[in-house]
Amino acid sequence: MAYSQFGRRNLYYPHHDFNRPARQAAAGWKIIALVTVLVLSLWSGAVTFYLVYRDDALMFLAHRQTEMVQGYDAQLTALETEIERLKSLKLVDQERVDRAVLDLGRRQALVEQRQKELANIAAAKGNARAWPREDVTGAIAPGGPPPSAPGAMPKPSPISDTIIFMPPQERSAALESRPVAPSTTRLRSLDSSDPTEVRVSELSHGLDRLQTRQAENLNRLEEAYEGTEARVRTVLADLGVNAPPPSLAKRIVAIGGPLLPFVSGEDPFEQQMTRVRSSAGTMAELGQLVDRVPVRRPVPPGAEVTSGFGPRLDPFVKQFAFHSGIDLKGEPGDVARATAAGRVTIASYQGGYGLLVEIDHGNGLATRYGHLSAIEVNEGQTVEVGEPVGRIGTTGRSTGPHLHYEVRIAGEPVDPQRYLRAGVRLNGTP
Repeated sequence: MAYSQFGRRNLYYPHHDFNRPARQAAAGWKIIALVTVLVLSLWSGAVTFYLVYRDDALMFLAHRQTEMVQGYDAQLTALETEIERLKSLKLVDQERVDRAVLDLGRRQALVEQRQKELANIAAAKGNARAWPREDVTGAIAPGGPPPSAPGAMPKPSPISDTIIFMPPQERSAALESRPVAPSTTRLRSLDSSDPTEVRVSELSHGLDRLQTRQAENLNRLEEAYEGTEARVRTVLADLGVNAPPPSLAKRIVAIGGPLLPFVSGEDPFEQQMTRVRSSAGTMAELGQLVDRVPVRRPVPPGAEVTSGFGPRLDPFVKQFAFHSGIDLKGEPGDVARATAAGRVTIASYQGGYGLLVEIDHGNGLATRYGHLSAIEVNEGQTVEVGEPVGRIGTTGRSTGPHLHYEVRIAGEPVDPQRYLRAGVRLNGTP
């Protein structure tokens, strides 16, 4: 059986397709053509869409960009507004704190000034010259404790054969001049971790407490001055000594007019301080007057009174006679001191007085110191309270060492114990 060449190939290769590569190539070209057509269609469609809708797309993109920019601007504006608001709040807070600090500074300066004034007034009250005082050695001081014994209590006492009055502790000067505990004068330490407003508030409350205590101290000072002034005026009036009128009376002399309401913007503390200053000035005047009134002892308080004022049995003639003073026992050479300020009018030997010193204190008052063993002042000399005038002796008409002490008004002798008891009343004992 004869086979062709093609048949023989098929006979030997029954499963081999000799046309397959050609068919595959044709299919590939078809795919490429299809893809090309698709790409060209898409490109042409895109070009056509761009050409047709270009302006709208550009407008959309521009609008979108504008909205984004506006959104960002709005956010920035809101942030800037918040920042400005916070800055304003901070400035307001800072301004409030600054005002509070300035107010605290002014109040602190005012408190310090008032404290100095109170201290000066209290010191003047403590050193007031209206209270006659003596130390244990017999030195007589116009006011305050003796320099050699700071804080020593005064011990004036009247001369009496039976009773010795001891005054209570003086409250007026010691009350304001005593030191205050540091815990009451210092503001509490502030915690730096606290907010500024809290610290400023605590400082303000501390200054309020200080001002309250200052007002209380000023009230006590005013009460002390008023009480002391009233006591001094009463005692001087009992002694017949003309005291200067109160400062208020000076201001209302020979004035008048309709009564109209007055609204004062002055601080009540300053008004009260003005009254206290006026009282301090009045007390200074009264102190100068009391300095010239013999309400102090010429010898230490322990001296025994050997003979009182008035009728007595004369030691020489053994008959009743008038004794124009009091006799104070002492050792020869003991110091006799001036019981008030004045000018020496007699400093010489005067018959029965022996060595005598007489001091004129003004207002008709005079004192005499007799039987001295030595005179330590000169006629015409001005002496101060407590200044030595002589030494105790037994010159003249005397039976032994003692001091003959007299108080005279307009040349007439009066009982010296009346003035010595007045001195105790001036010092606080009723």
